[in-house]
Amino acid sequence: MSSLFDTILTRVGGKDWNYDSLAVPQCGMVKAEDLEEPITLQQFLQEACRRPDEAKVTTLLFDVHNNVPEFGGFARIGEQVQRSELDQLPLPLEVSQALPKGAKMGLIMDNHQDGSMNVVKIFHFSEKIAINHALKLCSGDAYVPVYRPGPWAVRKTMQFLLQCLPGYRVLWNNVGQKPTNLRKAQSAQWAPEDEALRHGIDYINANAPEGDALNEQTFWILCSIREGSDTPIAGWPEAKVRDMCRNKSRGMAGAQPNYDYPLHTYSLKGFLSEFLLPLLYPLLVLHGVMMIGWPGVGKTPALIVMLLAIARHHIGRLGLVEKPSWRRAKSLDNFRHRAPQIHDGVFLDDPSRERLDMADLKSFMTAEEDQTCSGRYNDVKLSRGQVRAYAGNHLTFEDEPQFDDRTTITPEEILKMLGKTFPGEKEADVMAVLKRCIVFVFGKNALYLRLPSQHSDGIVHRIVAEDVHLDVLAPHDKYLLSEYKTGNIKIKGSDFEDSIAREQNMIHNSFMNMSEMGPKEYIDHCAKKVQERICPTPTPARRVRHLPSSSSSPEDSAIPPTVPFSVQLATPDQPRKRLLNSSVFRYPSPTRRTRGKTMPPPRPDTPAGSALETSAASAASPSGLPAVAPSSPPQDCVRNESQDAGENAKDPSGDEMDVAEDFQGDEEAAQHLGLSE
Repeated sequence: MSSLFDTILTRVGGKDWNYDSLAVPQCGMVKAEDLEEPITLQQFLQEACRRPDEAKVTTLLFDVHNNVPEFGGFARIGEQVQRSELDQLPLPLEVSQALPKGAKMGLIMDNHQDGSMNVVKIFHFSEKIAINHALKLCSGDAYVPVYRPGPWAVRKTMQFLLQCLPGYRVLWNNVGQKPTNLRKAQSAQWAPEDEALRHGIDYINANAPEGDALNEQTFWILCSIREGSDTPIAGWPEAKVRDMCRNKSRGMAGAQPNYDYPLHTYSLKGFLSEFLLPLLYPLLVLHGVMMIGWPGVGKTPALIVMLLAIARHHIGRLGLVEKPSWRRAKSLDNFRHRAPQIHDGVFLDDPSRERLDMADLKSFMTAEEDQTCSGRYNDVKLSRGQVRAYAGNHLTFEDEPQFDDRTTITPEEILKMLGKTFPGEKEADVMAVLKRCIVFVFGKNALYLRLPSQHSDGIVHRIVAEDVHLDVLAPHDKYLLSEYKTGNIKIKGSDFEDSIAREQNMIHNSFMNMSEMGPKEYIDHCAKKVQERICPTPTPARRVRHLPSSSSSPEDSAIPPTVPFSVQLATPDQPRKRLLNSSVFRYPSPTRRTRGKTMPPPRPDTPAGSALETSAASAASPSGLPAVAPSSPPQDCVRNESQDAGENAKDPSGDEMDVAEDFQGDEEAAQHLGLSE
């Protein structure tokens, strides 16, 4: 039996000595003459340690290096150990593998002043670890504490003996004697270390019962603060512990924060995750978001995804040590029990509109400012930049426009669909709410999107891409939501972390775009982008393909081109005539015709006989019609001599019409005009 170890165990193992874990290690040089009871490293190993051959698990391990070459920079080494930069230490101190979660490493370095020194690396594990895994951290001789009953007494004894070793020390724990005039039951004099206080509060938050109707909370408090209970709050004043438990019970009232959710932005359909949400995410720190529509389309998962995405952005931007969360309730009064946090989104799910005042709704949707809403005993406080979401099913089939292929709808149609969301409200109040929020309306025929605008004629986009109005979730992550609903709240997809990193990078770029444009210009930019995306792509012009000539076709056999000739057509106000011979056609004068049998004077440049000869020659055709005599023109074509003379004088180049040639081949017309035999 180790006499030194047992002696120290008897002295410090009682209640008069404290064992404290330090948030910052004690670093500094301690010489042997400055210690009350100094011991050597050999004494420590012989009296307090043993080889780990028979041990299976441990929470404390020593890695001893004797007579290694000396090195300097002890202060720098202490800073590196404090920052857990163990892979940058000198060779005897370097730890190649990462420490287990919650583990810490301490040091004791004793320089012999002859070019050599002893080094002891101290590994503290938060939980029991298998000895074969712990030995992988050692590069020298490994030791574990000797076995004695009473874990806290052994811890105090080992720490006391470590504090008796001279040299430069980096120690994460401390053992000291309690002041004799201090009683922990006196709460005014009770002053634990910060690290011990933090551990105790975490223990209360995790284990204290919430209710005390059957004194279950009181029983737990009395058992936990009892001396020797081996709890972090052993010996704490009962009044302090009871106040902490009561605060926990009060905080459990109202809407509770939820932290875990298996879906992310890329769990939604591509139109939302790749196009629409990257545009809208920056607006969520300035405006609320409202989703109205039929149940079953995925409004709740989509809003939770949006709340957590912006919460992660706030945590990363501000450097907070928090988890993204959301609170969900059916009335604003349920949000009054907790102080607002920028990373804690609030979700008002299907509230009763009769109990929700328009002034409170306007305040709720104003995300760009700190706001308050009415509560039962105290107001609901909302933080600036905190995401605020609203969901409801206030929609009927008759309110939705009929199915068509439009990309926008009229302001009257969107106000009709929102009529049951704002029953009996003034138009000015409705527009004040719509100015402060992004509105999604999920109908049977389309998704209707209205961006924040105070104008009643603001554009309302009609979206049918990928049938997002029927279901917003992509099929590849739906099984995760099913597992989450059945109680497996910790489930995550294999690509969850990569998708979150991709999501945050996308949100960061979107915020940069808004900061360059400004909020109002960015809203106009979003409206333009959405409209460009949903507008149908115009059909490209039809192309005519010209095929080359066949190689077997000789060039000589090509048909010669026809010489074009012009045809003078009648204007709409002139009578229709058959254009059988356009070269001699002349429009009749619009003046009144006469019935007299007169002949027009011959043209000055062409004798009348030549024109009749030409007409007679053309009459000898296969149709068999005889030539027309010069003295017998048809009655309808006889014109006044004075009129024809005047016209011929004004227009000597006018054409004359051969009547016989006009009706050549038309027997019925020729018989009517007396031209047939």
